[in-house]
Amino acid sequence: MSNAELALVMNGLGRTAPGKVPVLRVVLLSGDALRIPRLSSHLRVLTGTAWVSQGGKDRIIEAGQCYKVPAGRDRPIVSGLRGEPLLVEMR
Repeated sequence: MSNAELALVMNGLGRTAPGKVPVLRVVLLSGDALRIPRLSSHLRVLTGTAWVSQGGKDRIIEAGQCYKVPAGRDRPIVSGLRGEPLLVEMR
């Protein structure tokens, strides 16, 4: 279990009602990177610009945009660009 997945469980997000999707909001500062947890299938950028890397493919996601996380063993890594804080929401 990853640290982010453990954080979900510790915050009660791993025990949601049937049909209710847990939401995790994370702030990444300059130089931070996060492997998107296995529990998440969507990433939404609330503020900043995200760089998402998975399987040798890179994507830029701007504030207000969403990214559907492909299923698979190789989980994407997200980090901020331009030295500004990045606020993302994962479901």
